[in-house]
Amino acid sequence: MRYQTLGNKPNFIAIRVRNTSATAMTAGQPVAFEPSDTSADGLAVQLPADSNAGATAFFAGVLTSALAVNAYGEAIVYGVVDAAVTINTRAATTDSWTSRAAIAAYQILAVDTVNNAFLTAASMASSAFLPNFVVIEAVASQAASASTTANALTVVTSKLKVFVRALG
Repeated sequence: MRYQTLGNKPNFIAIRVRNTSATAMTAGQPVAFEPSDTSADGLAVQLPADSNAGATAFFAGVLTSALAVNAYGEAIVYGVVDAAVTINTRAATTDSWTSRAAIAAYQILAVDTVNNAFLTAASMASSAFLPNFVVIEAVASQAASASTTANALTVVTSKLKVFVRALG
């Protein structure tokens, strides 16, 4: 574990991780511990979409940098991090983008196990428990756009400031 507690930068706690997914990982993606790893070093992590046992149950942290397959890096387990958040989705590239309401600061997030990011979880906002992931910046609403929009995306993610609390 590495701690940042001094200076003019935000406090954080980071852990060492190793990418055992079949694909490279990008900075800001949430990762989950791989329960079937046989190395027994406790460093193996997967992308949420690759996690057989559930990304939330075995949440490990948020990557601080890109990781190639089998590469080592760090994941933030406590503190503020630029995390990937799913902003909008559509079923096919020929579908129109729907409008999206603004994302308020301090809204609770959940792990998006399809798009390897976080997503808003508005239905949990009134719960009395301590959330593990909270977006700490507001995002403006998004107007709908026609399917003729010149891109081949089906998911839009954005890096947002997120407070992560993944310690017991």
